[in-house]
Amino acid sequence: MFQGVKENSANDFRITITHDNKTYSVRIVRVVLKSGEVETLITNLLENELDTDKFRELYFLRWDIETAFDTLKNKFLIEKFSGK
Repeated sequence: MFQGVKENSANDFRITITHDNKTYSVRIVRVVLKSGEVETLITNLLENELDTDKFRELYFLRWDIETAFDTLKNKFLIEKFSGK
């Protein structure tokens, strides 16, 4: 996990990460799942673009799409297809 994420108890905050000598400011949003488990997400969306509640709502709307792609990629091995 990125340094500074685990230590920060806030549900919505920013950290700076460096990759390939480039520095990025990213937003960390923690979302509580129905099970009580906490999902930690990273985004480039600014706080004034999407508040935490809307972020959580959109995350759950997107989940069906993510699981569909998982099915295509892993169960149907779609990445092994080729076509011209």
